Amino acid sequence: MRIRQLIFKIPIKYLPHKMFNLFKFLVFKNFSIEKLSYKPLSMDIEPTTGCNFRCTMCQVSEPNFKALNMTIETFQNLIEQNLQLIKVKLQGMGEPFVNKNFFEMIKICDDYGVFVETITNGSLLNDKIIDQIINSKSIYRVSVSIDGASKEVFEKIRVKSNFENVIKNIKNLSKKNISNKNKLSLRAMVLLQKSNYHQLEEIVKLCKEVGFHELEVQVQLTGWGKDEWENKNRDSDIHFDFNKKSNIQLILDKYNSNIFKTKIVEENILSKDNKCSYPWHNPYVSANGSIVSCCMVADPKVNNYGNINKEGFNHIWNSRDYQDLRKSINNHTLKDFCKNCYKENRE
Repeated sequence: MRIRQLIFKIPIKYLPHKMFNLFKFLVFKNFSIEKLSYKPLSMDIEPTTGCNFRCTMCQVSEPNFKALNMTIETFQNLIEQNLQLIKVKLQGMGEPFVNKNFFEMIKICDDYGVFVETITNGSLLNDKIIDQIINSKSIYRVSVSIDGASKEVFEKIRVKSNFENVIKNIKNLSKKNISNKNKLSLRAMVLLQKSNYHQLEEIVKLCKEVGFHELEVQVQLTGWGKDEWENKNRDSDIHFDFNKKSNIQLILDKYNSNIFKTKIVEENILSKDNKCSYPWHNPYVSANGSIVSCCMVADPKVNNYGNINKEGFNHIWNSRDYQDLRKSINNHTLKDFCKNCYKENRE
């Protein structure tokens, strides 16, 4: 659903905040300035770090990783400090539906005219949750991670998962969504790595068959801004290049259609000429309310620009440290946690 379609559903009392900020964003978004006169239109918000999977490429699989749910008070505080928000993505290191307050968060978004995409592993999509998703005013897209077309490959990557259960849940979500005139956009997200690269065509076919409207193929593993994870995931990385891009695109083009859109995600393959834009438009809010640079780091222990329950978002957004992050990207004097996304540091 396009932003202009969503805008007509915003409660009138919040429309001036959103429209004035949108205007400032459109005027200034192409200027490489560090102190911003606008606030973000969107945010990635982490409902929880808790997860029922232990995916091989994810830092949640660390033995001592601690689960934390975002409180409803923190979420309410964040939204009230950001009346300009048009949409949020409820996703993070954990599985969003682990947080029992998830649909209270959705109710807050309904009330404040904030539209929601959520990214899920698909395992907890039972009838009750699916009905709540479809009946919400604010959820417009559900994205599901699909990293294999067979039980063996899927469960080897997504440890502790049940392939058959995930596929069953997606089919049920698709069926109920069709009955509700396709209110939701359903998107599959595939993270290509050495262990599933050979299955790409089968994955694409599966995603089309079970009812997804879109498929995005991600071709680069993140290291979460940590040396140990960068080294570990680099061993699993497909080392995306022109030849691999051509091969992947051939497969995607074969299945692409008006009702099943396919895409290679290259936005996070950065360079000096294709700089990161996250600090200008899309902060990541961790489960404890800390502002982190982006979803590619997603850990307040790696970088943390302040907590919305203490400093408040307005102060954090143009703080000295946040402006310094933007300056380092403008000048290409990258912070260590940024380097993994830049292709010259991956060769």
